[in-house]
Amino acid sequence: MIKLACEDLEDNSYALLGVAILQDAMTRAQIAETLSLTYGENLPEKGRMRIRKGTGTGQRGKMKLGKVFTEEDTLASFFGDKLHDGVTLGIQRQAGTEAPFTSNHMLLRIRLWRPVEKVLEPAQEIAVLRSSTFGQLKKQLGEHHMICANGNKDATTPGEFVSIVKPFAYLLKDIANVPTLKWLPQPDNDAVISSTTTTSLRDGDQMVYKDSREAEDISADVARRLAENKPAHSVAEESGFQIYSPAQQQAREQELVTKAEAQKREDDERTQAILAAAKNAKDPL
Repeated sequence: MIKLACEDLEDNSYALLGVAILQDAMTRAQIAETLSLTYGENLPEKGRMRIRKGTGTGQRGKMKLGKVFTEEDTLASFFGDKLHDGVTLGIQRQAGTEAPFTSNHMLLRIRLWRPVEKVLEPAQEIAVLRSSTFGQLKKQLGEHHMICANGNKDATTPGEFVSIVKPFAYLLKDIANVPTLKWLPQPDNDAVISSTTTTSLRDGDQMVYKDSREAEDISADVARRLAENKPAHSVAEESGFQIYSPAQQQAREQELVTKAEAQKREDDERTQAILAAAKNAKDPL
């Protein structure tokens, strides 16, 4: 007997649907078929049903989603020695049509940035082949997940116009940071997304993407922040040093002594002025 929880698209929480009787040897397709017959309209259609391991968070109505039930899995192999009555499966709606999820796929969290409207869309999770190149990833985003500037959700954007960036999560708390993310340079289109490079992607990584044909509305403040950002590949110049002659060293030492004496006189004068002001306040004429 398996507990079921289904994603609520309104607030990204999960509602406990009930239970289902499943066999250990059932595959993902067989489980999806059984659940559709049992719960029907309460679940996504079979073609958009992603099954994942569910774990409680201690908060009512909230659940953490774990690994994905792949096409190679059976219920027994998926849970292993953790399989027992009452384990939870989370049912998640896929963000668009996807190929069957296998061990060769990873899940990425993607967010669409619309520069004209200054809107950062909520995160969606998509399945991507680990062997995909960045060019193929951009094509996938453009074909299935891009919302174009004209608002036509059925429109597609050629991959060549899709720009992507992998930001630090804290930067997305304020959308004013989004135009200043490192949109340039873009990753090499021929590079594999899971390769061991600085731009490699892993399961659960978050990416922001946009249609590069939409112009950013750069305010004066944003322009200043962009100007202050140095390219990641730039190397800071080393401060130079100078070898002084004995005469120069003596002159520098004398200059330091003179500055120290002047600073001491200034401090003494300030102290005397403060004491005098305090005395006058205590003993007014």
